[in-house]
Amino acid sequence: MVPRLKQVVLIASLLIFPCFSALAGLNNSNNKICRPGTLDTTFAGIILPNASLIKSTHTRYILIFYAHHTYRDIKFLDRDIIRKGDQLIVLQKLYNGSYINTDSVIVNGKSLIPIESYSDINSSKDSFNYAGNKVCGTMLEKEGAKKGALTKVDTTFPKPLFNGLIYNETLQSLSYQKNHPFYLAEYVPGHNTKFTRVEYIKDDDLTISGLKIPAKVLEGRIGNIVIHYWLNAKNQELLKIEGKFPGFDYYMLRMV
Repeated sequence: MVPRLKQVVLIASLLIFPCFSALAGLNNSNNKICRPGTLDTTFAGIILPNASLIKSTHTRYILIFYAHHTYRDIKFLDRDIIRKGDQLIVLQKLYNGSYINTDSVIVNGKSLIPIESYSDINSSKDSFNYAGNKVCGTMLEKEGAKKGALTKVDTTFPKPLFNGLIYNETLQSLSYQKNHPFYLAEYVPGHNTKFTRVEYIKDDDLTISGLKIPAKVLEGRIGNIVIHYWLNAKNQELLKIEGKFPGFDYYMLRMV
């Protein structure tokens, strides 16, 4: 089975928030939800000081999958980031066997609040528009029994969520302190909300192409899924991912 881009690029870690009524106790402080005895949840919509670290650039990643310690698959991901006025445009192509899955995401360049997103993948073609906490769009099925079926999406969340397809930029734009974990709220367009417990756990030196790069290591947890992210300590660009899922392991390493 050829994985969908939303599953592979997002590391297949889609978590449906069990009850959005739990968000009823929203406050207006720093765009977070504060629950007694629990961690803060970070939402999109405020100016993020580290968003200025995101520059127009081209990157390529290699993705490797293992199941039961046995190599299963390899893919390549090309990403282009374009700053245009007050907007940030992210274009990504996943070379997925004989098919190239593509995504285009437009967000506010300072807050990363979503504006538009488009996807053309092996199984569907999706288009979404965002206005604050409201999401509208369509999903056109391209294969299977539902081929040709058009599904309309019209959803309103209590708070704006980060776009789950560009977690690279979301992680780059946030601020971190050791021993201060938080929940990151994302929306995978047309699919699920995703709440990840994020913690800055240590510093490390990562070697890429013979170059040693100081890095911050973040740990993301969604249920029994554990993901580690290596961010360049200087500009917080994503360098590496190691993910452990039930039944398989996932590795992503920046090449250029």
